[in-house]
Amino acid sequence: MTSPHFYQVSTRQLMDNVVTVVASYTPYKLPLYEAARDGLINLIQADRGAVIPRHALKNPQRPIIVLIGDDDYMATGPSGWSCAQRLANWGRSAMLHAAGGEAEHYEAAVKRALLVKRLVLIETDSAHEDEWAKLFALRMPTLCIRAPEDLPHPKLPTAEEMN
Repeated sequence: MTSPHFYQVSTRQLMDNVVTVVASYTPYKLPLYEAARDGLINLIQADRGAVIPRHALKNPQRPIIVLIGDDDYMATGPSGWSCAQRLANWGRSAMLHAAGGEAEHYEAAVKRALLVKRLVLIETDSAHEDEWAKLFALRMPTLCIRAPEDLPHPKLPTAEEMN
């Protein structure tokens, strides 16, 4: 049975469509989605209520990256993610990303996944970065990408930007 919070894109054509959307809205993530489309990695993107099935985390054919997007202005830290504890026990390496996105960061995540086979990529806000780090850093090598201290992530849009 699949969790209502877990979806699988299983064809090249559907992944081409996903890559097109990513290119329009978050082009800095293209290295991640292109690697998934091209069969270099399996990419699992879960939401807060997701219970990722065990079979999805086991694939000896290719490395797996699990992407958690906890920087959406409703960030909760690990306590708000059903899968956080399982991922902390499953992963071999983690990347905590609490800064503006850059393609190089996502390229580095793909390269790391190719080496370690099981990577957890947490996109978080500055306020919850330490909570995520406490969950992962004692269990596995963890790279933290932080925003400058005077520019917390994510940046709240100004009134002019919203209009």
